[in-house]
Parts: sequence; structure tokens; C-alpha cells
Amino acid sequence: MYYPLVDVIDTRVDIDLCTPSEEKWAFALAVLAVLKKNIRRLPDEIFARNGFCRENILFFATMGDGDYITEMMDASTAMFNSRETLEAAAFHERR
Repeated sequence: MYYPLVDVIDTRVDIDLCTPSEEKWAFALAVLAVLKKNIRRLPDEIFARNGFCRENILFFATMGDGDYITEMMDASTAMFNSRETLEAAAFHERR
């Protein structure tokens, strides 16, 4: 997973990461795309060995503070999870 992140960073060296911008959001989406690819590569055996199935785990990513915290959480939740997982999470949230 390390090298794809390096590639994302190398393509965006001129971004001011301290202020909101379209470039900063595009960078965040590129990082999320790398995470999505690697989450999907996790073998189902990892989940089963620990008594889970992938669909029972809600994946998301965000930053600790700063710009786009909520946006990253919303975008990553939609990107990383199946429809079944999202529907189950919404059901539990309503309860």
C-alpha cells in the first residue's frame, strides 16, 4: 500500500494542504481511492478468522482535524462499503 500513496503525493506536490481548495479535495479523493483498492484486497479469511464477515464492518477514513473531515468520512463510507453494509448501518443508526 505504501507505493501507491507515494505516487499520489508525488503528483500533488504543489498543493497547499493548510487551506481548503479543489486541489486539496482531489488529493483527498486520490488517497481514498488507494485505501479503497487495498480494503477490497483484504482476504475474506482475515475477517472469518476473527469471527466477522466483511459486510458487518463499516469502513471509513477521515482526518483528525482540518478541512474536509466530514466530507472525507461521507465519501469514504460510500466508497469502501457494500450497499448491504450501508443499509445495515443506517438501520442501526435509526434505532
